[in-house]
Amino acid sequence: KYTDIAGNKYESQLTEWIDNGFIKGFPDGTFKPENTITRAEFMALVNRSFGFTDTAEINYIDVLKDKWYYSDAAKATKAGYMQGYDGKLFPLDPISRQAFATVLARLTGGEAAVDDTVINNLTDGKSIPEWSKAAISTTISKGYFNGLISDAFKPEEKITRLEAVVALDRAFKSMYRAVYSK
Repeated sequence: KYTDIAGNKYESQLTEWIDNGFIKGFPDGTFKPENTITRAEFMALVNRSFGFTDTAEINYIDVLKDKWYYSDAAKATKAGYMQGYDGKLFPLDPISRQAFATVLARLTGGEAAVDDTVINNLTDGKSIPEWSKAAISTTISKGYFNGLISDAFKPEEKITRLEAVVALDRAFKSMYRAVYSK
């Protein structure tokens, strides 16, 4: 369907999320898998895929009621997986890998203690900020980034549309496997 994901090793996961209406392609017939994803787009993606519909009252100074992402920000806040700081949510900023890992950890049961072995096995482990180490080691240990990272995590880099879908798909399916295996 989308010309730029045909033959991609993650084509089936991307197609499944597109077919389910969780993420859309572009009018020109492309998906743009290497494009970054904004925090607002990410909230919309998570809300649709995880089925979050309840909203909280929000008053971020950079999320105005007339913006398309206001409702998604209210849902993300209510679900507890997105938090702003300094009164802002930064909806139009691309989401970083470390922020993405933090959200993935929150969505799937929280962060375990920092696994120093996982962090030390990364060539850039020493550059990972303390605040995101637990989330990064938790999500790597759970396999959400298998094949998406090599020997470095690159915490400041922005997550791509492809990485967001693949890692979220793995997190979503691991959560529901855990629920249905009980």
